[in-house]
Amino acid sequence: MNVVKENIENLTRLWQTVGERAHAYYSESNFSYCKIDGAEWPNRLWFHNEINKTSLELAKEIIAASPVHLKVSCWDVPQNNVGRLLEDAGFTKASEQFGMSLKLNGPFESASRIGIHRVENKAGAILWAELFQKAFNYQISPTLVEVSFHNIGYFIASHNGQPVGTCILYSPKSEVVGVHSLGITPEMRRKGYAEEIMKQMLNQSVEDGSAYAVLQASEMAKPMYEKLGFSKQFMMYNYQINN
Repeated sequence: MNVVKENIENLTRLWQTVGERAHAYYSESNFSYCKIDGAEWPNRLWFHNEINKTSLELAKEIIAASPVHLKVSCWDVPQNNVGRLLEDAGFTKASEQFGMSLKLNGPFESASRIGIHRVENKAGAILWAELFQKAFNYQISPTLVEVSFHNIGYFIASHNGQPVGTCILYSPKSEVVGVHSLGITPEMRRKGYAEEIMKQMLNQSVEDGSAYAVLQASEMAKPMYEKLGFSKQFMMYNYQINN
């Protein structure tokens, strides 16, 4: 199994699924994009193959004409000069993340102080979106959560009935599960909740029969994932067009 390929496909399929449920997913021969009004996620464009000048110019035209802000997400696999191509075309790197994976060999020992439940209705979608915005300081529309929770696992974590954070599990292929949007609200940080949530999500994935867990980590979160056994395999870069 090419775990790097599966990692990237899990993420882009997540974007595609949300975009399709919102009737806002578009695909060209060389790239796809989501363009959703009233949301900050997953408004982005990604290339199917290596970027060339022709496909990049077409992407720039779409981004320039878009009424919503679109970022370009790309990976250093296998095209190691992707950043140079985008920067030469007038893009600026906005952020970067570490593509990581873990072979799931068995369950983790986990404390029982955290309760986790899946979003299954409108009220849950609203709460999940509120918690996510507090944790990450940007918005996922509760409407997007509501229209896609049958296809995507949105989870709310609580301690003694008090919501503390969010997580997404996404597994369009049973062997590989993507862990996304693991966030803790500011007032609940530094209490070990993130690691506990992650262990429970991984244990759920083991029970579901997944062989690998994949994710994209920030610099801040990377040490926690490494502690759990994840290893870095590639870099993900997010670019925006210069005004």
